Amino acid sequence: LVRAEPTRQTPTFHPGRRLATAGQMAAGAARLGDSCDADGSGGGAASGAIGGGTRGTVAQVDRRERMRLAIVAARCLNAVAMGLMVSSSTSMMYELVGSVATAGGSGSSVHARVQKFSTNLGTAATLAGFFGGPLVGGFLDAAGRLPTMLLGLLASGLARMGVAARPSLTLYFFYRVLVSISTPAFINATNAALGDLYGRGTEECMAATLQVSRCALPALIFGTSIGSRFKRPRRVFLACSLLQLAAACGVLATVRETIPQRGQMKWSLELLNPLSFLRVYRRSRGLTALGILVTLWELPMYLGIDAVYQRQRFPSWGAAQEARQMVVAQVCGFLSTFFTQRVLRRLGEQSAATTQARCDAAAQLASAFAPRTELLYLTPLFYLMQCGPAAIGQCLQREALALGLGQGELAAAEANRHFLPSLMMPYVFTGLYVRCSERFPAAPYVLVAAWHLLVAEAVMPWAFRRVSAEVSNKGA
Repeated sequence: LVRAEPTRQTPTFHPGRRLATAGQMAAGAARLGDSCDADGSGGGAASGAIGGGTRGTVAQVDRRERMRLAIVAARCLNAVAMGLMVSSSTSMMYELVGSVATAGGSGSSVHARVQKFSTNLGTAATLAGFFGGPLVGGFLDAAGRLPTMLLGLLASGLARMGVAARPSLTLYFFYRVLVSISTPAFINATNAALGDLYGRGTEECMAATLQVSRCALPALIFGTSIGSRFKRPRRVFLACSLLQLAAACGVLATVRETIPQRGQMKWSLELLNPLSFLRVYRRSRGLTALGILVTLWELPMYLGIDAVYQRQRFPSWGAAQEARQMVVAQVCGFLSTFFTQRVLRRLGEQSAATTQARCDAAAQLASAFAPRTELLYLTPLFYLMQCGPAAIGQCLQREALALGLGQGELAAAEANRHFLPSLMMPYVFTGLYVRCSERFPAAPYVLVAAWHLLVAEAVMPWAFRRVSAEVSNKGA
């Protein structure tokens, strides 16, 4: 109807209607300030105006889809690299720590030395995240999403290339510290770009994020499945480096900046305060409650004794078995992307998060008391309900958006909030495991399972009652 040209209609049918339409189109063109004849040529002007708006909308949709596909490609290449590193990173650590122990004539257990080195490495990575996380968050809002993606990929790729060229315990240590900053920077930048394109905390943004994960998880599974076949970890490090450098080239060629408005880079000594995140989370009652909830929810994730604990229980457990279990976990994560939104719609955000917390408690008990190694491959099935982080993350984004917080500022507060738990909790769990390793080594798992149930039954209802009504209505 918009593109109809009245003067070209057949004059034998309804000529009065043709003349009336031509006059209306001419009058409309005159009102728009266009010079036109009385034969109805103004219809072309009106058609061009409306058609131009339609083409603009279609172009915007096409731009979003192109950007999403470019982000998918970069995330897939990075996911293959991450999958390759699942078993090779641990093998490299055992190789380097074992060589140092042999050279030094140490008679202590290699497993104990690796666990101690891993804990110290986690502490160093925590300190690096504490200092670098707020800077990366500010850089994300000041410089933009594209420079942050490139920085994350190039730093990780070049660091792995260095370890592949000259492997040493010191270089490996600094590599792990650097990657603890660069990898989250890349992931946060891609998620922020999707938020810019589809709207923060919206259902459309969640759908786009799940589609990206749905493509990246098979790539991660592929990398994990072939990573255990490599006998030399140095080759894996080199392959991962080349994949991430290729992803950086692809991002540079295809991704465009999406930030709606750049902010200012904040250089302040307040960033060194481990409690500076309180300034952000105290801006509203709902944001405070969600901050407490997500902090208590994440405490059990610092239980990093699974590799040592399963090797203690089952002498046959090793890198190949860990890789198989990781593949099952990744397949479960991939399957969860197909029904996460449906579960959230049916149960609501609070009920979905509560259900996952209960499943997490069951998974910890299954990992602790599985009588055979075959059953350990089934424990990731408990994580099919991965709706908790999505539900809480949506509430956080909507609450922050209502308060005018940028995505980089919120990410900086998140990094600062992780500092004290990630600094203390690994030592708490490691100390509990060492103390109980002879009589009851499953004690950390029992404690974590009880903690999950406490969060599900007590903390979750309290936090969601304090979320602002606007955010709750949008979530419903």
